[in-house]
Amino acid sequence: MRPSRPMALAAVLLLTGAPRLAAQAPPRTFTLPGGLRVMLREDQGRLLFRARLRLALRPGDLPPGKEGLADLALRMMDRGEAGQLSPAAFDRALDEGGIRLTRTLSAGALTWELVSRSRDQDRALGLLANRVLRPVLDPATLEPERLACWRDQEAALASPDARLRTALGLDGPPPATEQGLGQLTFADLETFLRRVLRPERALLVLEGDLGLEQAKALVLLSLGTWTGAPLAPEPPVPAAPAAPPPVRIPAPGEPLRVEAAVPPPADLDPSLRDLVLLLLRNDPRLADLLAPDSPGGTLRFTLRAPGQQADAALAALRDRLAALAGRGFTAADLDRARTAWAEAQRVRPLHPEAMLDGDLQEADGLAPRSWAVGAATPGALNGALGRWLDPARIRWAIVGEAAGPRP
Repeated sequence: MRPSRPMALAAVLLLTGAPRLAAQAPPRTFTLPGGLRVMLREDQGRLLFRARLRLALRPGDLPPGKEGLADLALRMMDRGEAGQLSPAAFDRALDEGGIRLTRTLSAGALTWELVSRSRDQDRALGLLANRVLRPVLDPATLEPERLACWRDQEAALASPDARLRTALGLDGPPPATEQGLGQLTFADLETFLRRVLRPERALLVLEGDLGLEQAKALVLLSLGTWTGAPLAPEPPVPAAPAAPPPVRIPAPGEPLRVEAAVPPPADLDPSLRDLVLLLLRNDPRLADLLAPDSPGGTLRFTLRAPGQQADAALAALRDRLAALAGRGFTAADLDRARTAWAEAQRVRPLHPEAMLDGDLQEADGLAPRSWAVGAATPGALNGALGRWLDPARIRWAIVGEAAGPRP
């Protein structure tokens, strides 16, 4: 009996990807008693040690009316003691060890990223543990940091492009506002950190020249005492807001353009997500419309319309996206996407950052699977694209000299 076309294609994908991927063993995982999940990607001979500690943010963590809560809390952490190290001593320890520690705040997570020499991995992970497990906030720094946070926010949103990215939700949670920052108390900051800095919310991904037993010993030494104190009940999750009207961002001297952004549906199969992205990003008919990659696979479209009326340009972009949603992928399109996907998998081990990104997706159940790529059908791709471009999910913005408020 001949194998079905999807099964045969899945086998081809696995075989064509084998030469490069065979050398990359899947990450190994373990969980500490406190609830911290750990993923290890062993890479013998690598001179650098990398770690990412990600703490999930939940909808109730950032309540409406307190915009800036996460920003201010993280600033207070950075300016406070870490364990028994003063801020100056902590920074000095990083510099002396040649250790890079950065943090990012996105809509769904706080992430610390650590890079050090392999021989300094114990010291590096210990400093990360001091920063996250043992922060000491100084009440005397609250007012100066509140003011600095607002000034930084004003500077960050000074350009029309920055305001556009914020309006489209491309740069993390809602930005700090003067009113929201003004309402925050020291107790608010402590409560936020106590709720978020917990091992059961955390995932630690390690990459470097260390085996499983060595990794377990390293993590236990640095993070083994991490436990979460009892908490009050979770705050209520705010209701999902209705799709907002288009945001108008005046930009004197800039020609009119209309923008749209739409993240993939949360329950979209990761394999379909990747295949649709590959097809859209390589479609020459979208060269004038599809903007560069956005966080989390968000599709971002830009229609330039100099000399047009804003409402007419907005209607034109709506029509193009409606046509795109119903375009209809073919079997030939699917074959091209599968080939491109297999090529990307072969080169992925060459990029350490991409490997860490993939490990985080794997832990969240968001990583595409070879068998699912092989089993995809044109109908499934078309259904995914239609759900993705549902008009109710699209965020709109009008930018340029003619984008002022409606008269």
